[in-house]
Amino acid sequence: MSQPRLAGKTALITGAGAGIGAATAMLFCQESAAVMLVDANGQALELTRSALLESRPDARVRCVVANVSDQTAAQSAVQQCITDWGRLDILVNNAAMRNYTAAADVTAAEWQSMVDVNLVGMSNYCGAALPALRKSGQGAIVNVSSCYAVTGRKGMALYDATKAAQLAFTRSLAFEEAPHGVRANAICPGSTL
Repeated sequence: MSQPRLAGKTALITGAGAGIGAATAMLFCQESAAVMLVDANGQALELTRSALLESRPDARVRCVVANVSDQTAAQSAVQQCITDWGRLDILVNNAAMRNYTAAADVTAAEWQSMVDVNLVGMSNYCGAALPALRKSGQGAIVNVSSCYAVTGRKGMALYDATKAAQLAFTRSLAFEEAPHGVRANAICPGSTL
């Protein structure tokens, strides 16, 4: 029997209260990682945590309720992970918000909210996690973008633009962090349930 792929690893996953984030947490637990779940919705986090423990009673799971746009909260979440498990090996930036306003009608406040979560939030967690990821020697960052970052669609200009910006950020981050032993990649999922 092969050893689980993430045995001995610790991961922090933002937007872990539902969807791709919760599914990622489930997969990581199945592969024996310890996981720190972050989401602004505490009730959703508790549902994810309960489902993980029901599926894998031996899962090592902790939760932090935080808005990713809060830089201080990002630093606290990373520190909690290190305090609980002594290390951080993987960061999954999955948290995102959507907006369905047409490009012609969007307000400055709508743009700011979208950028605060989808871009600043990702940057907050990268900045907070990088010292520990560098120390890991095998640190990995996975930024969850979207297939619409490269195709676009009607009524989703704000979301799609921030997802495209995530790709540019990830490319630059990958070049900057390669010398420190940290890999940075983005994935671009299509529609999900």
